[in-house]
Amino acid sequence: MNMVAAIVGFLFIIVILQDSFEAIVLPRRVSRRFRLSRMFYVWSWFLWSALARKMKPGNRREMYLSYFGPLSLILLLVVWAAILIFAFALMQWGWGSAFHAPEKQVTFWTDLYMSGTTFITLGLGDVTPMDTVARLLSRATFIWLDFQNASKKSPTKGIDPTR
Repeated sequence: MNMVAAIVGFLFIIVILQDSFEAIVLPRRVSRRFRLSRMFYVWSWFLWSALARKMKPGNRREMYLSYFGPLSLILLLVVWAAILIFAFALMQWGWGSAFHAPEKQVTFWTDLYMSGTTFITLGLGDVTPMDTVARLLSRATFIWLDFQNASKKSPTKGIDPTR
């Protein structure tokens, strides 16, 4: 059962990595029908525009609709991060949860806590990995976050290649 959780966690990570690459980095449209970001935007726009349809036409409604783009991108990044935290916790739990924690009985919630504190680089130190696999998975969580931060600070970002 736990190994199935590790495999599901790994699949979640692959799906999120592929979806984030296709949505943010890939310079062309993706023709597959099922994409997490597509589902996110279909449902979030449905909810956002439903509220807008209840407003009277005018500047207030247009201003409300103009907030959708930036807010939805931030929310999409939060959804991706939450799924990654959950997926790394599933993998950690699937591999046996080798942690030293204040509560002596390590549960899935301990794995989720460890994954979250590692992902956001909080790292309180109250839950620590005890074996090699646990250390590698916690480092993989941190490396993924470090890669995300480095790609946002790229020196080539904003340079027009046609000039």
